[in-house]
Amino acid sequence: MKKKLVPIIFALVFLLFIGVANADKMYAFCRPDDYVVVRSLPSTKGELIGILDCGDYVETDGETKKDNKGRTWIKVYGFEGESWVCAMYLQDSPIEICKCYGYVTAMGKTALRRSPNGKCIKWLKNGTEVVILAMSDEWVLTTRGYIKREFLDVTY
Repeated sequence: MKKKLVPIIFALVFLLFIGVANADKMYAFCRPDDYVVVRSLPSTKGELIGILDCGDYVETDGETKKDNKGRTWIKVYGFEGESWVCAMYLQDSPIEICKCYGYVTAMGKTALRRSPNGKCIKWLKNGTEVVILAMSDEWVLTTRGYIKREFLDVTY
């Protein structure tokens, strides 16, 4: 009986290791005084099962689903049951929470967005000063919205 269990246990441990090895960290990106909601379904109709503060990370295998409004949701782990976070609130790189300033350095103007990769809400001219609340490698959250980090000169 023991000889038959060894290959099964080995296979289970291997599959568990592969699952952990394929997990990626993603970081909650929101205002420092706010939070990101974790839901039981990939929809705002899913039950609230947890929250993430700005900069908290979750593990994911990258599985995504779209809701009926076209929003992308990412399956995350570390909560009881199936757990989903709206993709617009997650970033691949760690979040730096800071209170500093940035100056638009784009040739001409750059978009101020409602969310990373979201709808443009205003165009900012070169040299415009913004107050920065948090940053990832790719995006900056200002008091007015999100801006691509490559178009800002950040001063601490």
